[in-house]
Amino acid sequence: MKGAGLMLKGCGRAARAAAVAAMAVTATVAAVATIAAVAAAVTLAIASPARAAEPQAAPPDLQAVRQVLYLGDSLTQGLYAVTAADSWRARVDAWLGSAVGVGSGSVFLGQTGGKTADFLPQLAAISAVDADLCFIELGTNDASGFPTMVPVPPATFKANLCAISAAVRVNRPNCILVYLTTWRENAALTYDAVIRAVAARDGGIVVDLAPIGSDPANYLPAGVLTFNGASDGWHPNNAGHAAIAAAVESALQWKIALSLARGAAFTRSRSVPVEVSALDRLGAITQLSCSRDGRSWSAWSTWSASLTVTLPAGNGLKTLYVRLRDSQGVTSPSASAAIVLDTSPPTTFAKPAHGREGRPIRLEGLVRDNLSREAQAVTLTVYNSRRAIVRTFRLGPRKVATWYAVTWTPRAAGVYHYAVTATDLAGNSQAHAGSAKITVRQDRAKAATGNGSLPQSADATTQANLRRVPAT
Repeated sequence: MKGAGLMLKGCGRAARAAAVAAMAVTATVAAVATIAAVAAAVTLAIASPARAAEPQAAPPDLQAVRQVLYLGDSLTQGLYAVTAADSWRARVDAWLGSAVGVGSGSVFLGQTGGKTADFLPQLAAISAVDADLCFIELGTNDASGFPTMVPVPPATFKANLCAISAAVRVNRPNCILVYLTTWRENAALTYDAVIRAVAARDGGIVVDLAPIGSDPANYLPAGVLTFNGASDGWHPNNAGHAAIAAAVESALQWKIALSLARGAAFTRSRSVPVEVSALDRLGAITQLSCSRDGRSWSAWSTWSASLTVTLPAGNGLKTLYVRLRDSQGVTSPSASAAIVLDTSPPTTFAKPAHGREGRPIRLEGLVRDNLSREAQAVTLTVYNSRRAIVRTFRLGPRKVATWYAVTWTPRAAGVYHYAVTATDLAGNSQAHAGSAKITVRQDRAKAATGNGSLPQSADATTQANLRRVPAT
């Protein structure tokens, strides 16, 4: 994404100045705790005591919401839901009314084809709403450039968005901000990145419309008669509005994340600890259910932030799904995490080598593994004829299925061996260390004079740790 590094920086003085000048007021927008902060999960290792949860900033309380503000374009206006009550805004209003008792306390400011620049003259009106919860659905027309089809520069779009969010929070510094990404735009990645960056700065919630807009069932067909005229086959239909409303409600109410084996990508044990971080802003979490495929779910059990699961047998990628239920009987969207089960050890190889004493000899090793993309703790060890360690090369991580080499200079002629050992990303060590013979001939000058040397013995740093190489 060209120029993204610049775009993702904080909003500049120009954007803040624009908001102040337009409203003719001087205000300081208070810092807001990140809405994404969730209740700390208590981590339990297998047969280990729980770790104390760290204090977390209190999330915004939806129960305190009494005034709702919607800032948006034609999507928020309701095009092309069949009736006004079918629009995502009306559905969310109804949900908020039943969930937190907001009732009809919502205000809509927007227009068809609206861009962020169209809201700059309305900054005073925006701040006058005193909203506790604000939805900002802007960026689609900035990205497309409708109606001129000249896109708004991303930097300008960001400055405008910053000015709008600053106006919202002039009188309500703790207003919950919910940002919706763009709807079905080819240039959406750039503009959505700006939206996410501004939301992160503001501690806002982001609702991703991309999965909804990518499904034709959410915007086709064209020509259906609605309260706003005939549908165009581009704006969301009833199903699309319902999907947007559901995504908004889930993002507002639930925050769920989980990790397997403390975030590890690989495991060699089928029994793995699971840590769940969860927040329900409308009720106490009471139950938990798990699934291995996202379709068949276990019976509801008592909610716990920490549990242990047994992965299905067989090596490969394993995914765990978790969903929660609160005291009101509301079920959360599912959250998932994946880990690779790998119980097979790597295989190591070495190539025979030969050379003369006093001269570098190339020693080559290889590690193969069916699942790990690299091996860790790769070591190449040289042994003399008495099987004492002569030299150890600790190579650290190495890519699998790739020959790597070291050079070793023997001090004496004789027959040696070297072995390759490795551990894969799951922690499995090789079942058998691949090894090969090294034949070291006497130096020509010594051979000519008859001044031979005794076979090399273990060096001073390794004599205390003599090891035997497996027979080859």
